[in-house]
Amino acid sequence: MKYMLVVLFFLQALSVLSSANEVCEKEKKYSQVWYYNNCDKSITKNGNKNKETNKVKIYKSWSIPQYVKPDPNLATIKHHFKKEIQLIKDPQMGWNKIKPSGNHKEFKKQLETNQFLKDQMNSSSILSYLYYEKGSLIYDEITPKNRLGKLYKNNTPWISNSVGKSIVSYLVGNAICEGKIEGINTKLNDWPLIKNTLYYDQKLIDILNMNAGDKNYVSDSDGMRSTKRWYNVHTIKALANRELKNSKPIEYSKRKHYYNGLATNIIINYLVHKTDYKFRNFLNKTFENKVNNQHTVRSKKILFVRNDKNRQTKKRTKIKDGISTYTFYATRYDYLRIAKAMMDDWQKDTCVGKYLKDLAKNKIPKKRYIYEEQGFRFSSKSYAGQFYLDYLDLEERNIFGLDGYGGQNIMIDFDESRIIVINTVHTNYDFKRLVLDVLKHGRIK
Repeated sequence: MKYMLVVLFFLQALSVLSSANEVCEKEKKYSQVWYYNNCDKSITKNGNKNKETNKVKIYKSWSIPQYVKPDPNLATIKHHFKKEIQLIKDPQMGWNKIKPSGNHKEFKKQLETNQFLKDQMNSSSILSYLYYEKGSLIYDEITPKNRLGKLYKNNTPWISNSVGKSIVSYLVGNAICEGKIEGINTKLNDWPLIKNTLYYDQKLIDILNMNAGDKNYVSDSDGMRSTKRWYNVHTIKALANRELKNSKPIEYSKRKHYYNGLATNIIINYLVHKTDYKFRNFLNKTFENKVNNQHTVRSKKILFVRNDKNRQTKKRTKIKDGISTYTFYATRYDYLRIAKAMMDDWQKDTCVGKYLKDLAKNKIPKKRYIYEEQGFRFSSKSYAGQFYLDYLDLEERNIFGLDGYGGQNIMIDFDESRIIVINTVHTNYDFKRLVLDVLKHGRIK
């Protein structure tokens, strides 16, 4: 009997291995399915494969873990850079392309050099570091040729990760000011797609604040709790008909800030609904009037229906099924243009500026994580409509933080007219000196 069990186990393992090898052979190299099946495990950097520095470290997660030790080597950083860039060309991905209208403006420069910043660019995963103050660029550094400079340039689009959540919120503000949404206290009871789910009839501000009481149904690490399906590859319709069907929110008095990406996907697809499903037109108009992007900005959408094993079927999705996600790709200067558009709205007290100030007035407390070894990156103590507020020792200032997985970061100091934009592959840079200290002192110390 034991012998039979061993044989059956061996045959099953051989079958799985054979199936995985078949996928790796048939799927397009570097496609999302190719990566999901761990076909990249044998990759090493060209050169001497016996050298540890040339080996690519493959992690269980899609991206490099946030604070993995030891720091990833250059070969691993390049490998994960290529993974993220490849998503743009992956046929499984859909994109709303926000093309430039040709009205962008170049930034005035009063550039200074800083040796510590130079050292960080030569040793960390930072792709781009921009510091803008009172109308001029003060620091403007891009990854050198011996790091990722041959791969990443001024016109290279880079993933926003959760920085895109804040961009979604900014779009909501523009939609409110165009009369497409009544205001932040609007209830989501005019969208049939989410009827009989916990999000129906909730106030927009509660979902913006990650205060929707959805903790029992979704996790930002595992996806949907009941099925483990990842919310960024399934439509809102699919989730509403299964995991969220007849779901109920936590009682309001017992809720706390609970961060997850599904809430933002609910928001962006509600926005798509309120623009009468002419979302691309809305995006192009908003970016042309406010951002004036120099290069194409991409907003991700789910192109194909997925089955229970997270593999795509041949059935294409429909925009009314809730296919948009919060992921954006933009170039380094266009991220700065997005941030400057927010700053202009705030300082000029435009309708959208009033929306941003209303978010600040309706902020809720969140747990402040004081991790010195992480450079106090998560040291904000408040959350306001997809933005982080009240950073350590900066609580008295009106500073909005946009933060994304892997260290993507935009900080906007409305009071001192300062903006910091960091694009990176990984978190292995000094957040305290490059971000918090710069906001305090205006320069890198």
